[in-house]
Amino acid sequence: MTNPLRVTATGKLEPPGGGAKDHPFHRRDLPVVNSIDPATGNPRITAYGGVFPPGLIAGYLYPVRVTMQNNMPQTIVDRKAVKKFSQYECPTVVVWDSMGKTVYHTFFGGIGHYYYSYDPYQTQVYQYVQKVGRNDGLPFTEDITTFLEKSDGSTAEYIAPAPIPYSKLRGASIEFIPAASNSSTVLQNGVFNLQAFTPGGRTLIGYIYGGIEAVYPLPVIPSYGTAATNALYEVYLTRTPWDGIPASQGHEAKGVFAHGQVDAGKK
Repeated sequence: MTNPLRVTATGKLEPPGGGAKDHPFHRRDLPVVNSIDPATGNPRITAYGGVFPPGLIAGYLYPVRVTMQNNMPQTIVDRKAVKKFSQYECPTVVVWDSMGKTVYHTFFGGIGHYYYSYDPYQTQVYQYVQKVGRNDGLPFTEDITTFLEKSDGSTAEYIAPAPIPYSKLRGASIEFIPAASNSSTVLQNGVFNLQAFTPGGRTLIGYIYGGIEAVYPLPVIPSYGTAATNALYEVYLTRTPWDGIPASQGHEAKGVFAHGQVDAGKK
C-alpha cells in the first residue's frame, strides 16, 4: 500500500476562550471544505454554516477554521465573518488566488438561512406556508453564491446573477466531484489554483450529481415534497471577472425562531 491511512494527530477541539451559548462545535449538516489561509497561503480546513443553534430553527452564520500547529489541530471561531447563504451541506468549489491573496468558496444551492431567487410559483408557496404558520425549518434555495476571504481578514459574499438552471431547488446533501486535473491546476489539498487557468478560458473542473430536490422552498404538507434526484451538472471555471449581487440584498428566511415558539398568524 503506497498511501496508507494514518492517524497523525488526535485531541478534543475546543473553541478559544471556552464554551459559548450557541455551541459553535455542535452544528450539524454543514459544508466542511479544504481551503487556504489567505494571509499565509497555508492549507486549512473551514467549516461553514451548519444548522440549529441550541433552541433555534436557524443557521450558523460564521465559520470555524482548523489549522495545524505543532502537529495539533487549532481552531479559530470567526464571528466577524458573516455568511448568509447555503448553511446545509452542498457542493462547494474552493479557488485560491495567490496573486490577489484571496480565497473564493462557491456554494451550489442547498438549504439556507437567507435566500434571493424564487420563481413566482415558489414565492407564492413560500408565502402561503408562512401565512398558515406551518414552517418546519429553513427553506431550500436555488442560489449560487461565492464567499471570499482576503489576506487582511476581510470577507465578502456575492450572489450569482443566475440561480440553478430552471430554478431547481437542488444541491442539498451532496458533494462537488472534481474532474481529473493536472497538478498545476489543483493544489495538494484539492483547492483549485487560479493562476494555473488561462485568463478568459473556460475549463471543466468537475461535476454535481444527485442529492435532494425539493418541489417547494418549504413544504405545503410538513415532511413532504422532497425526493432524491439523478440530475447531473458539469462545472466550469471561467477566469473572467463577473458582477455578483451583494449578499446584503438577500432575504432572511421568515420563521427563523426558537423551537416551540408559536407563530402569531397560526390559529
